[in-house]
Order: sequence, then structure tokens, then C-alpha cells
Amino acid sequence: KQWYQRRVRAITSELEELRNRMSGLQRKRNKLTQEADRLKENKKKITDQIRQFENDLEEHKKNIEEGTEHAKLRCPERIDTDRYPAAIEALLKKLQIQMSKSNVTQSQIDELGERLKLIESKFKLTKRELRDVKLLSTKLQADLSKREDHYFIMRKNISIRLSMFFSMNLSQRGYTGKIEVNHKEGSLNMQLHMPNRKTHDVKSLSGGERSFSTVCFICSLWSLMESPFRCLDEFDVFMDLYNRRITMKMLIDYSKRADVRPSQYILLTPQNLSSVPEKDKVGMKILQLDAPARFED
Repeated sequence: KQWYQRRVRAITSELEELRNRMSGLQRKRNKLTQEADRLKENKKKITDQIRQFENDLEEHKKNIEEGTEHAKLRCPERIDTDRYPAAIEALLKKLQIQMSKSNVTQSQIDELGERLKLIESKFKLTKRELRDVKLLSTKLQADLSKREDHYFIMRKNISIRLSMFFSMNLSQRGYTGKIEVNHKEGSLNMQLHMPNRKTHDVKSLSGGERSFSTVCFICSLWSLMESPFRCLDEFDVFMDLYNRRITMKMLIDYSKRADVRPSQYILLTPQNLSSVPEKDKVGMKILQLDAPARFED
């Protein structure tokens, strides 16, 4: 009997302990339920706030877009600045006050507008003229380049023809030679080849040979240029009779060539013309001065 009583008390104690534990768990459950309800309420409030913020953000974006479009009407180019709107508004008010205090009338503003239009019109005209001048300059530059190309070709051909004519004129005396023109250095080198001579230097020639080669060179130049008058003065002073006869014949034949443009030739010489055949004197007008009078004491 005592054992049963002790057993009943033990079971009763355990039952009471279980009831206490169930009561504590129930309180925790109620507390967690309340906390969950509170969190749900907070979540709903936060969700509503987020929705409100999104609506406000869209409205602000719309206002910014409208303000930007309105600002572009006054200033098409965007101006980046680090100033606050309050500072910009203060500056704008200051400028408006200054404008209101100025003495500029509407007629003056209209006059300035007309002057601006006139200046813009002149600017556009000048711009078109500048474009036309640039086009003309480009075309002229291209034409100049073509002319330069033709010039260099013509200069080279003239140098070749000069040497060829010079060699042809020398052949009448039995000589050969050539002329080398260096356009870059601006120099002219004359070379003569004579029978039984090793040197080709012009400085080694006699006075008559040098005069003959000079006349050959001048006739070569005459073949490359046009002139109404061609004159030679005392060209045969240092020549012997043989060289003088050949030189006179060459000059007379050259003046009568059909492929040479007609010119008037004036030859001045202190020598007589006895070496010139009468048939070669046809068409020539010879003026001979009297010998100067000499007085003796």
C-alpha cells in the first residue's frame, strides 16, 4: 500500500511537471504567434513604403524629364556644374535684378537683333566664299603640280636639245662635244672633243677655238628661244681666217634656215667681209664705217 502511494505521488509529480512544461510551451507559442503577427504587420508596412517610394521615384523621374525638356528649350547644350540649385537660383535672381535695373529699351534690343541677323548673314556669305576659295585653291594646287611636272619634263628636253644643237654646230669644224646642265646646282659644263687632243677642258683652247665654241653655244641657245633681234659683237676678233670663214657661213646659214622663226640679225665685226662669198651676201645689208682719221704732229 505504501508503494502504491509513493508511485501515485511520483506520477502526480511528473504530471504536474508536464503540465508546467506544457504551460511554458503554450506561453512561448503565444509569444511567437504574436511576434509573427507583428512581423507580418511590419512587412506589410515596409511593402507599402517601398511601393510609395517607387511611385515617388517615378514621379520624380517624370518631373526631371519634363524639367530637362523645358531647360533644353532655353539652353540646348547641357552645362555640367557642381553648384547647388539654391546657388543657381540666387545667381539667376541677381541677374534678373541687374537686367531690370539696366536702361536697355526694347527698341535697342530689336536693333541688336537686326544687327545680329546682318552679321550672321555676312558670316554665312563669308563662309561660302571661303569654301569656294578653298576649292579654287585645291584646283590651282593640282594645276600647279601638273605645270611643275610639265616644266621639269620641258627643262630636261631643252637641256638635251641644247647639247644636241651644240654638237651639230661643232661638227661643222670637225669637232664633237656636249653640254651638261646641272639644274640642281645651277651649273653648266661644256666639253669639246677635238682631233689629236687628249684634253677636253675648254680652258686649254686657243682664243679662236674658244670664240668658235662660244658662237656654237649661242646658236644653240638661239635654236631654243624666240627673239625679234639677235646681236653678236666682235665675235671673230680672236679667230683665224679659217675659223672666221666657217663661223660666218654658219651664222649666215642659220639666219636663212626655214625652220627658224624670222629674226633680225645684227653682227658687229672689226674685220672685213672679203671671206664671205657674194652669193651668201644676198639679203644682207652691210654698213661699213670709214677708218678713223689719224693726225700726226
